[in-house]
Amino acid sequence: MVASGSEGAARDVGGPVTTTARAGHGYGPAVRIDRTPGDPMSRETATIQIAKPADEVWALVGEFGGLDTWMSGVEACVVDGDVRTVSTMGMEITERLVGRDADARTITYSIFGEGAPVAEHEATISVVDGGDGTSTVNWDVSVSPAEATPMFRDIYQGALDALRKHLEG
Repeated sequence: MVASGSEGAARDVGGPVTTTARAGHGYGPAVRIDRTPGDPMSRETATIQIAKPADEVWALVGEFGGLDTWMSGVEACVVDGDVRTVSTMGMEITERLVGRDADARTITYSIFGEGAPVAEHEATISVVDGGDGTSTVNWDVSVSPAEATPMFRDIYQGALDALRKHLEG
């Protein structure tokens, strides 16, 4: 059964769901995505080099409730236990903290609920020490349906660009 929602919203009615989202940071053409829970997940990675030490970068990205301090387009980020609600582009997206390893500098979370045009989503942000006062930040994302994966990669690449600008000035 297909249910259409307002932009960025859909309700799961037990079958495929059609929803609409905006690519990038909410600019550009709307993207129609059909999603069915159980579709295979597709994986992409956004990456960036930052001229700051890994510990300094991790202090910012490792904070589960701190997205609104550096991610472009995020108006608010509210945390309640291991769940955060991100207000962005007229949507509220609910995410659950899956894991956080400060020693490895990785944080993993998953989108759930009806706020985003996906059936399944899991992302991991990792900060790798370059050994010379620089860092590499990787944002791996696995998404179903596969058609949504490039959209998330582009969103996360834009967020990493904003992170570098925020940290490097």
